[in-house]
Amino acid sequence: MVAWSRLKHYISDMNMFLQFPETHPAHVDIINKLALLYGEQERLDAAEPMQKKLIELKEKENGPDHVSVAEAVNNLAVIYCLKHSYDCALPLYDRALKIYKENLGLNHPTFLITVKNRQLAMDLVQS
Repeated sequence: MVAWSRLKHYISDMNMFLQFPETHPAHVDIINKLALLYGEQERLDAAEPMQKKLIELKEKENGPDHVSVAEAVNNLAVIYCLKHSYDCALPLYDRALKIYKENLGLNHPTFLITVKNRQLAMDLVQS
């Protein structure tokens, strides 16, 4: 019963936050959390549109070349990889890498991890 009570409270909070304008940080945060939650639950068909919406919101908020956009684009690439849609993932990894390179540099751990993930996707496309 306690777990249901917490869940109802969370849903209530989420509905309240989603009433904010799309560009409000609380709205963007909820979209991000939902996308991550759906991904963790392997509900990839639910995670994908949330992640696309998050990219759109992050681009409006910060511009297309911001690190937060790269993070969202990278997460969408991961979703596509989990769906075995490697051809869809590769251009997203490329976009994220371009942004990371410009903002973080070639030796940043996030850049290097994304390079590795892109290579894994490329290997799977070629196999």
